[in-house]
Amino acid sequence: MRADLIYFMFLVIILTLATIEATYRKPPFNGSIFGKRNNVENDSSGRAIAALCEITTETCQAWYQALESQ
Repeated sequence: MRADLIYFMFLVIILTLATIEATYRKPPFNGSIFGKRNNVENDSSGRAIAALCEITTETCQAWYQALESQ
């Protein structure tokens, strides 16, 4: 009788673990943890900095010309 109880408990534990494993699904490893890294982001930030530098240069040149003309 005691062996039947141990066998039954063992089966219950195995079936429970099997159902837990069946519902668990690993996420695809496509950068979901660390973020995606590609050169497009670096290029766009480089273009943004270049645009800011160009705007600053044009503004400073106009400002210096206004100061020189006074």
